[in-house]
Amino acid sequence: MNKLIDIADVSIGILKNRYESRAFDKKQITYNMVNYGSISEETSITSTKFISNSEIDQTFFTKENDILIKLFPPISITKIEKGDENLLVSSNVVIVRAKKIDSNLLYFLLKIKLKHFNQLMDGSIVRSLNVKAIKDVIFKENLNDNNLVKKAILNELFTKKIILENRKIKLIKKQQIFYTLKGDK
Repeated sequence: MNKLIDIADVSIGILKNRYESRAFDKKQITYNMVNYGSISEETSITSTKFISNSEIDQTFFTKENDILIKLFPPISITKIEKGDENLLVSSNVVIVRAKKIDSNLLYFLLKIKLKHFNQLMDGSIVRSLNVKAIKDVIFKENLNDNNLVKKAILNELFTKKIILENRKIKLIKKQQIFYTLKGDK
């Protein structure tokens, strides 16, 4: 049995209030930020602009193969792909970086734990997932099992297919609107 903290680095994103630029700040740096609303398992990651009053440490930025977990419902888990690197991560998102396990396998195992994560949420007014609870999640699976690795790879391919299909649907909807509006002229 392995705890998540034993096979991966787990950290939280930045607290925006500490770095948010005010109108009177002389130094203003613009970053692309991943926050709670940016993460979905079925679509690619979106980002918003964030203007900071200072430079921010690189540990708070996404890297390829990072896994992001939303701390507020609906809990969602996504993996950073090539092209989604260098996004600043906000404090309502946890960054998981595999260190003793393949990132595809870790992503697969974390997605299996999604229902468990929903059960771990606490809070009476605003329910959220505790970072310590994430760190202490136990994996009973044999991490060296080749069949498990194959399932993880297959899962990753299906996830990518879903994302591509959703992009395709968005493009078709844009075409539909374009041709509908074009027909009026």
